[in-house]
Amino acid sequence: MKCWICGAPASTGEHKIKKSLLVALHGAGPYIDASALAHIKNGAASPLQGPGSKRVKYENSLCADCNSSRTQSYDRAFDKFFAFVIHNEDYVLKHRVIDFFDVYGESFPVDQLNLFKYFVKLLGCDLREHGYAVPGDLVSLLGQDIFQTGLKVSFAVNEDSLLLSTPSERSAGIGELNTTLRNLDAKDEPKYRWHTYFSFLHVYYWYCWEPDGPFGAPWIADSRYLYLGSYYPLSPEERMAFISSQAK
Repeated sequence: MKCWICGAPASTGEHKIKKSLLVALHGAGPYIDASALAHIKNGAASPLQGPGSKRVKYENSLCADCNSSRTQSYDRAFDKFFAFVIHNEDYVLKHRVIDFFDVYGESFPVDQLNLFKYFVKLLGCDLREHGYAVPGDLVSLLGQDIFQTGLKVSFAVNEDSLLLSTPSERSAGIGELNTTLRNLDAKDEPKYRWHTYFSFLHVYYWYCWEPDGPFGAPWIADSRYLYLGSYYPLSPEERMAFISSQAK
């Protein structure tokens, strides 16, 4: 396989869940005994023994340069973003707005662009994992400061995750990649909907797919502010059953 960014031989795989994020939520590992974690895929659970596990990495679809020095600023922008969300949980949940100046300071115009590019990098790796070509506008924008793209990103609070008292009790992961029936067969209609999540915050990706639902205002690295959506994935009955189980 070739690197989907530059076309060189692909020799590395991006983390589906960043190692630094797992360390921030659960420590450096190993995850055993009281700190044991489960990796759940297709409904099957298996032990996750450390934050660098191959279980949370994509297949090789990037060259070493594109997965390190070329995109390092994207990774750093995401590290600062998730650290802000985790350490300022009460503030974020009260206001339901994230001000990038609070996250990045004076450099927020550049760093919010790098954050968007991190999400592009992650989506591109997920598309390749599923056998889809990465759309050209996503590839080209990584080298641009001003761009046009079919991708929009939005953010929403998973209200039911707040039933768990601390960030370390909450999960991080990626959701199912959704596309059209036509694209499943012919792979000639690149429309995608996807999401990733950590702690209480879910990140939604809409590529040539009109954002809908209570999942926040669309963002394309063009605003100082993120306006968060809100949703409840559990039914009222499931929520009451969970609350009852926690009280025992």
